[in-house]
Amino acid sequence: MHKDFISEAEIYDRNVTDMPAGEYPFIPLGNIAAMNTPGGVIVLELNANDYSLAQIARIVEDNDAKILSSHVTSIPNSFKIEVTLKINQIDLTFIIRSFMRFDYHIKASFQGNNRYEDILRKNYDQFMLYLNV
Repeated sequence: MHKDFISEAEIYDRNVTDMPAGEYPFIPLGNIAAMNTPGGVIVLELNANDYSLAQIARIVEDNDAKILSSHVTSIPNSFKIEVTLKINQIDLTFIIRSFMRFDYHIKASFQGNNRYEDILRKNYDQFMLYLNV
């Protein structure tokens, strides 16, 4: 009987080279990238020479968070890379500020609740209501 997915634990128990052709393990990418785990995503852009996962992890862990997943992509025709981090916290405000303090370029961030943007949106809506009166 052939099953489509196996767990990560089963991969460590089996040697891929011992499997017949076409029987290689397939793990959904979402399981590897911790996509089902709650948290936020930060995308950093930096020079390839400046990349240090240890320093990035220290900044994240200094804010009482953990890196669940990381992915590095090189930018074509450039010496820059993008580092995508999945963090176990939903509110990334303090982590983003720490990266900015260390001169990291935050290309994008995705988080569940962004209090700062919520406050700005609320103030903007109230101001527009005031102008309409």
